[in-house]
Amino acid sequence: MDKSNISYEAIDIDEKPEAIEDLYKFQNGGRTIPMIVYPDQDHQVNPRPNDVLKKIESLD
Repeated sequence: MDKSNISYEAIDIDEKPEAIEDLYKFQNGGRTIPMIVYPDQDHQVNPRPNDVLKKIESLD
């Protein structure tokens, strides 16, 4: 995302352990990282870069 100049907020669950509840919520109890949550509340777990770019383009 840095290479494509896409702004984002990174949340480190080691530094902010309460954020793990969001992982559980979006993944129905799962806890795979990385996970990306988009403004439309859709999410992707461990996505490929092209999948991220496609999703971001669909939000425009």
